[in-house]
Amino acid sequence: MFIALGPIHSRAVRWKKDNVYGFLAIHLIGALAVFPWFFSWTGLILFLAGLFVFGILGINLCFHRLLTHRGLACPRWLERALALLGTCSLQFGPAHWVAAHRKHHHYADEDDDPHSPLVSFF
Repeated sequence: MFIALGPIHSRAVRWKKDNVYGFLAIHLIGALAVFPWFFSWTGLILFLAGLFVFGILGINLCFHRLLTHRGLACPRWLERALALLGTCSLQFGPAHWVAAHRKHHHYADEDDDPHSPLVSFF
């Protein structure tokens, strides 16, 4: 189910409801850390470790460098393990991420760019 918003610079923004709900839920849960009874140093360390494992290894290394740009080579088992970490980041699967990023490079800052900062903040 898509939510179609009004056109922005002759292009409509379409959001999937489950992505919006997941994004809001994760950030609302994270915001609970401002309350002392929800904060823990263990939680902070796990957050930083997860940021490294899922964000840097999964998205930056695997989805971006390994799969999109083919900037490095590794054994297939390691590629699949890193792709699993990237998938856990809730940024769609490897095929969708790679296609959107390659389209972004092809149409950088134009109307067809899937995430152009010139079209919309979202």
